[in-house]
Amino acid sequence: MNLQKAILEIRTKRGMTQDEFAQELHVTRQAVPRWENGETAPTIDTLKSISELFKVDVCTIIGIGATCQSCSWPLNEADFLGTNVDKGVNINYCGHCHAEGKFSQESSIAEMVNSLIAGLEYFNEAKGTKYTEEEARKFFTKHLATLPRWKK
Repeated sequence: MNLQKAILEIRTKRGMTQDEFAQELHVTRQAVPRWENGETAPTIDTLKSISELFKVDVCTIIGIGATCQSCSWPLNEADFLGTNVDKGVNINYCGHCHAEGKFSQESSIAEMVNSLIAGLEYFNEAKGTKYTEEEARKFFTKHLATLPRWKK
C-alpha cells in the first residue's frame, strides 16, 4: 500500500471527512485531499501525529518492510524518512540519502559503499552478520546496483 492509499484508509475507517481529519491533525483542509491524491505528502511531524493520534504504526502507513531505495536502510521510523522540497516525507529514501528534494553527497555506488562500510560494525550488529570489509564491499556493491537510485 502506498502512502496516499494508507492515509485515505486511515481516515475512511474512522468515518471522518477530509475536513475532520485535517482539523484533528491541525493542518489546512486542503492538505488532506492533496495527500490522498498523491500531489503532496505530510511532513515527518504530521506523519508522527497520524501514527500517534490514530494508533497506526509508521511502518503500516509507509509500507511494512520499506527500505531506502538508495542505501537500503530500513524505513521503520518516521525520523528515518527523507523529505521532498516542500518538506513532505519521501517514503522511498532515508533522510541521510535524500533531504529537501536532493540526494546526499554520495553520487556513485562506490561512494555509497564507502559510506556504508564506515558503519559496518553497526550493520553487522543490527543484522546479526559478521561481514569482513571485503565481503561487505562486494555485498553492498551488488545489492545497491538493484536499487532504483543506482539502477541503470
